[in-house]
Amino acid sequence: MTLLASTGDADLHEPVLVISLDGWIDAGEGSAIARRTILDRPVEAIAIGDADALFDHRARRPTLTIEDGLATDLRWPELRVDAVRDDRQRDVIILHGAEPDHAWHAITAELVELVTDLGVVLVAGLGAYPAAAPHTRPSRLSCTASTPELIERHPFTRASVEVPAGMQAVIEQALHERGVPAIGLWAQTPHYLTGISYPDAAASLLDGLDSVANRRFDSTGLREQAIGTRNRLDRLIQENEQHLEMLHQLEASYDAQLEIGDPPLPSGDDLAAEFQAFLRDQDD
Repeated sequence: MTLLASTGDADLHEPVLVISLDGWIDAGEGSAIARRTILDRPVEAIAIGDADALFDHRARRPTLTIEDGLATDLRWPELRVDAVRDDRQRDVIILHGAEPDHAWHAITAELVELVTDLGVVLVAGLGAYPAAAPHTRPSRLSCTASTPELIERHPFTRASVEVPAGMQAVIEQALHERGVPAIGLWAQTPHYLTGISYPDAAASLLDGLDSVANRRFDSTGLREQAIGTRNRLDRLIQENEQHLEMLHQLEASYDAQLEIGDPPLPSGDDLAAEFQAFLRDQDD
């Protein structure tokens, strides 16, 4: 049974595979916003997954659009492989859509065959996670990599930890075993911003993609959006001296880490607890 149906032949030169899946760790929608920026250009379809075989539709239901009582559209979850060209006209393959509920081994095997046949030279996964980071500083990037040489090449934060893995990690590992280097980019977002879109995280992911893969997608617009988000949060926090003091502590911790390298990151739970309660109560 074929789970990934080809939708056309692509003529690509040394493409980079970017992975951005819904349903995995993506605080502040950093990966989702970055993905929308990548796909906001001409797209060439390469393959689409078998939704009935890959998804549990009771857990990941289709979306029905209703306008004035009239059902106008029914959108099913998808897993897609598309090709785009970056701002330098270099080739990128992007795997995007919903993270499958089933058949991880099978879909990974098919995807690996597809992208290696297309000559992929690097795979870069995108994600974002909550950290003890202030919204008044740029989002820092953490990374995982398939080889020591690759991780030493880039000055991103690293950690030693055992965590549940997403399909992104499964694909990265499978491609590494086929000789394709793999790196995961993770933007740190302030973990007191529950439920808030955070464009600064997306901008950092796109800048990181340029750094590790030489694929450029302009992040200027996202940086401008980030200024607006910061200004709104500043106005909320400045109304309370206690919240402002906790923000200063987060800033001091962030700045100290830049000076001395990468010590273990503080949890930030105590500092952020009142932030979370405060921001949840705001009408904004």
